[in-house]
Amino acid sequence: MQLFINNWSAVLTAPATASAVSLSVPLADAAKLTGLGAGDHYLLTLAVVDGDGGEIAWEVVKVTDSAAGVLDVLRAQEGTAALEWAAGDRISARATKGTFEALRPSPAAVRATTLDGLSLDAAVPVVAADSLLVA
Repeated sequence: MQLFINNWSAVLTAPATASAVSLSVPLADAAKLTGLGAGDHYLLTLAVVDGDGGEIAWEVVKVTDSAAGVLDVLRAQEGTAALEWAAGDRISARATKGTFEALRPSPAAVRATTLDGLSLDAAVPVVAADSLLVA
């Protein structure tokens, strides 16, 4: 199950090759990624920042464990490529397309939903704005 954390960010404390399966971050930051059990994960985004402070490359990783400042990761998630990362590169919890798609109900589920016995598939009358009275 995907776990969530607000406003989490850190910097890498050691470089990582494109094939590395762990990333090092400050111990205090890693300790904030709690509740990781079997099948649980956080999605984090690594970013390369250019000299002007703009982000120029990204990689989404799935964090499956965190201990003593080391994050165990599955690399290259959501269509991103596994890249080489330098100590000092940024890593943070961000909203991703995959997260939003996983949370969105399927169109079939929405069509099947009812409210007080009225199907959402039923035609809904539209009232023109100029016919509304505002008191």
